[in-house]
Amino acid sequence: MSGSNDDLIFLNALFRAFLFSVIIFIFHRSLNEPYHFLAANMEKGWGIIAAVPILFFVLVMFLGLFPHTRSDNLPAVVFLYIILGIVYFIIYQVFSNTFFLLCQQRDNEILKSQVRALSAQAQTMKRSQEQIKIYRHDMRHYLKNISALIQAEKYQEALDFTGKTESQISQPAEPYFCVNPTINAVLSLYLTQAQEEGICVKTNCDIPLSLPADAAELSTVFANAIENACNACRKLPENKMKIISVRCISSPQFILEISNTFDGNIEFDRSHRPETNREGHGIGTRSLAAFAEKYHAILDYKTDGDMFFFRLLINRPPGNEKAVWK
Repeated sequence: MSGSNDDLIFLNALFRAFLFSVIIFIFHRSLNEPYHFLAANMEKGWGIIAAVPILFFVLVMFLGLFPHTRSDNLPAVVFLYIILGIVYFIIYQVFSNTFFLLCQQRDNEILKSQVRALSAQAQTMKRSQEQIKIYRHDMRHYLKNISALIQAEKYQEALDFTGKTESQISQPAEPYFCVNPTINAVLSLYLTQAQEEGICVKTNCDIPLSLPADAAELSTVFANAIENACNACRKLPENKMKIISVRCISSPQFILEISNTFDGNIEFDRSHRPETNREGHGIGTRSLAAFAEKYHAILDYKTDGDMFFFRLLINRPPGNEKAVWK
């Protein structure tokens, strides 16, 4: 009799375990990716959510096997597992929607703050460039004044005037990388800084005035990607060659490629994007992802030996041939 009761307990436990496995399989097939996304991005609370199906399973097993085995409640057990699926799906919907809104708000704040900073920098450089044009335009007047002072044998005044003029026009002209003033200002700022740090910079940029995205937001992409490349180069030893290459074509598709040397240590998340656990880092990568989502662009990260590659493709209307690097 005892052996029969033990067999009944085993069969009931096996049946409940089978139903539980079916539920887990369904969730794995239909909700595996979004749940992994939440698990990877939630700092706290995921353990509590994961405990829900486990505790539910323990409850069902307890009700079915204690104080003695019950075989007359199998429909109720099946109903309980259906409820488990519904409850857990509702929990997922609540957390998924909340997390999506929080991520969207965070990414918008990142983009807005960086766009404001870069726009201010672009305006500053634009004003500086306009001032240089004014100085060059007035150069002929300065030369006439100096010539007049020399002819009047007022040499000291001529020297003083020359020194004053030189200080006014000695500001270096902004480096030229492309015809788009906003993108050119960003490239000037970051690439000049990279060169001053001893990084070898290579550029080949075809970036017109008309862009496939907002100029300020696209300049943020350039700024973040180049800044990430500079940070990677800074980690290399002093005797190691440091290289940053920026290439861009605008037709028939807008493609940006930024490559740089790195130390070989990098981790990718489930979306194959670089990730870091260092506090204050990773904002640039999230900003790039937010831009790509907004403009339905394609981001690609890969490594090849000691080189790291970042690529961005902004799709244009169909009908054009695929862009090819020259």
